[in-house]
Amino acid sequence: MGIQGQSDRGAAAVEFALVAMLLLTILFGIFEGGRLWMIQGALSQAAREGAREMAIHDDQAAANGVITSRAADLGVTITPNVTPSSCTPGVTVRAEASADVGSLTGFIDPLFGADGTITLMGKAEMRCGG
Repeated sequence: MGIQGQSDRGAAAVEFALVAMLLLTILFGIFEGGRLWMIQGALSQAAREGAREMAIHDDQAAANGVITSRAADLGVTITPNVTPSSCTPGVTVRAEASADVGSLTGFIDPLFGADGTITLMGKAEMRCGG
């Protein structure tokens, strides 16, 4: 009876190791996916606010500043881009907020490419003068 009890414990340890790896993979995937989704949403919102700033105030530097400040809490470096440089009524302003984002856990770095980052971008358009 002692030998069979020991082999059962060994089998349980092997089964736990297999199941634990699957569960950790799912858990880290949820963390990484949720973080990327949150950053993408924040970039889209920052681009909308930058486009609105340009459409109302016709100040490209201020619009780029709005994009940068709205996304400052994300922990990534934001690259704003607002075009055109002047806003006349009827012209459509395009704003972009992009960021190169790395893996938080390092667990899925091979999925992010050679440099370990993925580029996320938020885009928005708004008509000038109304």
